[in-house]
Amino acid sequence: MLEELDIVPKLLTITGDNAGNNRTLCGSLHADLLKIYDDKDDCFRTRPLMRFRGRQSFIPCLAYVINLICKDVLVSLRAGSAQETKLILDEMTTQGSQMFSFAHSTNGAIMKIRLLTLWIARSPRRRHD
Repeated sequence: MLEELDIVPKLLTITGDNAGNNRTLCGSLHADLLKIYDDKDDCFRTRPLMRFRGRQSFIPCLAYVINLICKDVLVSLRAGSAQETKLILDEMTTQGSQMFSFAHSTNGAIMKIRLLTLWIARSPRRRHD
């Protein structure tokens, strides 16, 4: 697909979650592209240049990394169950944020982190689990 769209020389990075197969993909793609392209820009280069550097060009998804950090923080703080927080998030969606701010204001930062984590996990574009 990269060659069909003529974007191989423009490929710089691949962003994904921490799954091992993403780094394997980057390594395999780099090896395949080296058959056609060169990744060193010197005076003896005979093939077109590409900027992609395989596994070095892999960037972990920031939203996924933040989600992992939040989950670890919540586990270490014992911030209540995910089911309890999911119920609150559902109530927020159906009844509005005024109910949330009044009924759950005492939970403060821990509840906000839990809700942020669930929001990231629910988002269809950012789902990695």
